[in-house]
Amino acid sequence: MTRKSSTCVRLLVSLDRAQELLRLTSGEQTPAPWQVDEGSQLAGDDVGTHPYEVSSGAWIALTVAVDHLAALRATLVVEEDPERASAVLYTHAQASLVRGVIENAARAVWLLAPEDPLVRLQRRLALQMKDIKDSTKLHKNFGAEPSRDQRVREEDVRRLATRPSWRRPARTAPWTDSCC
Repeated sequence: MTRKSSTCVRLLVSLDRAQELLRLTSGEQTPAPWQVDEGSQLAGDDVGTHPYEVSSGAWIALTVAVDHLAALRATLVVEEDPERASAVLYTHAQASLVRGVIENAARAVWLLAPEDPLVRLQRRLALQMKDIKDSTKLHKNFGAEPSRDQRVREEDVRRLATRPSWRRPARTAPWTDSCC
């Protein structure tokens, strides 16, 4: 086997894992894989950010990353028969798919990695504020009105972000400053 063909085989094996991840994220292998274990730290985070759960933000990022990975495999690999496959390279499109995989997988890690639950909550609510602004912009671009006003939706997030039970000791700057 040449070096070039061994690289292709490794690539195919890696991309085949995308199919496994797609089955996992779809719920095909495990019913409701997005459900959070009761009593876990993540479950506690979700209580604090409901209806904008930290787990939902991470789960959405993971499913988007896996979807991009599956699309990359679908556009890259042409299975000619059970023993042979070839690759189709697009100059730019597949790089965009790789970027989508990296960005969304990194977003999930960014949301879940901090030890401090307040940082996880801050990050989830910051993403929600961005989603609200992006949604409003999209509606305006299509000449439509969102079902709820942007200010109302942002105020809902601010209300969550400023709950007294989330405040840190006075020696630490309030965590809500960066998101709201």
